[in-house]
Amino acid sequence: MLSCFQAQICGVSLRFRYDETMKLWQKIRGLLRTRRDKLRQRGQFVQSQLRTGRIIQHEQLVAHVVSVAFARPDVDDATYRLLGDRDYWRMFLKEDLAAAIRDDSQIRMDDFLLAMLDAEALGAVLPPQPCPPIPLDSLPYMSVGYNELMLDLAERCDQMLGFAVIGSNSASARVAWPLVHHLARLAAKETGGLILDHHSQRWWSLDRWQAVNPYPGHGAIGDWVVVHDVVDKSGPANLHTHGMAHFGLPDLEMVNVPRFHRTGAGKMLNGACWKLILQGLTEGRRLRVNEEIEISGDDLRDSMRLSDAAESTEGVARIRLVPGDPVAAQVENRLLRILPAASYGEGTEALAACLLELFPEEDTLGEIADERAMQLAHRRALASLPAERERFRRGLRPGERLAVKARFPYGNEGGNEYMWVEVQDWNGEGHEAAIEGVLLNQPVHVPALKLGQSLRVEHRAIYDWLRVTPGGRQEGNFTAAALE
Repeated sequence: MLSCFQAQICGVSLRFRYDETMKLWQKIRGLLRTRRDKLRQRGQFVQSQLRTGRIIQHEQLVAHVVSVAFARPDVDDATYRLLGDRDYWRMFLKEDLAAAIRDDSQIRMDDFLLAMLDAEALGAVLPPQPCPPIPLDSLPYMSVGYNELMLDLAERCDQMLGFAVIGSNSASARVAWPLVHHLARLAAKETGGLILDHHSQRWWSLDRWQAVNPYPGHGAIGDWVVVHDVVDKSGPANLHTHGMAHFGLPDLEMVNVPRFHRTGAGKMLNGACWKLILQGLTEGRRLRVNEEIEISGDDLRDSMRLSDAAESTEGVARIRLVPGDPVAAQVENRLLRILPAASYGEGTEALAACLLELFPEEDTLGEIADERAMQLAHRRALASLPAERERFRRGLRPGERLAVKARFPYGNEGGNEYMWVEVQDWNGEGHEAAIEGVLLNQPVHVPALKLGQSLRVEHRAIYDWLRVTPGGRQEGNFTAAALE
């Protein structure tokens, strides 16, 4: 089992250790298990119902659980005694709602929120309980709004209280979100604590939580759904979401994604979440397992609330959703796997072709501007290659990518086409050494090869190398300076 996670939220890469965080989640879930069991409804959907041709159903009622962790010394005794009192939170919520100017629709929503808090069958206030230590070294990668003050607070948190609400799951009345959002905001403000969203498994600072619009139909997918990018020391990534349970829908995954394709795959995953929410929760529109659907640039922009300038693609790609493996992805929800439409073929070639349609771009052929400079650059690349291989053997960091530029012969006149290959394995010694990887360019002169194809590159065919760090800095690529 892989022990290192890489999370990507709307293009931002995050990393944390699974084994450290699971202890925390298990403790919190244990405190909430009794209440959650009471909230479970008959007819709850299960993974076995995601069979080919079946409608992807959404839960009619959805339970939302949010907790606030705080340091007991920061809360006076009188307030601490009130934190588990439902009447206290009812009064607090009334005062908060009355403090802002509201129109008629907002007033009706406020009345509904208070009625939900009155109904014990729908909402629960979970009194303070001991909080296990928050994994501090992982906090930068599993939080929103991380800074030194947040780290200092997390170090001192020893208490946790929670709010559980069950509400109708429809696009027009997903009212459980505002109630738990408001209560968590008030609790964090009162205690100075950190907020934990249990569905997406993320910690939030108060200021970032306050900036999220809690009302149905607003905000970006990334406010509610997080993409975990599971990586080993080398090889491809497996992406899956946490948080689609906010919408009563299955989480989504993509497997065997080349590292150089992860940014595009992460955007596609966000767009697929958005499309599933729209089709799954819109009356009269039903999406079936293995049915092909379109993901467009508009879907990406809508899902992440981006402008045309921030995400300019006008491409359209077709995907299908098939049953996934929630055990391997470790999600507490049903799971669907994203595959390219059948017309793209299979494997990494199909994924590359699918992403190319969603993000259309053309490879440019560079002409050598200075032959002598090119030869010097080539020699520099080969001289540093052994050290680069040793770094690869020690393991790539999450978010790090390595590629080699290789020589591919074509024609009868000794021509060569130079293309980049993602390094996924590097084996053998000396002249027998070879790289297993994925082709990152669309061939122009070698029709036998395809973008995204898995292939083997012999060591003597390597011409240059490129490492991209988690922060986006490029190392190597010596030959670029000699090209026009």
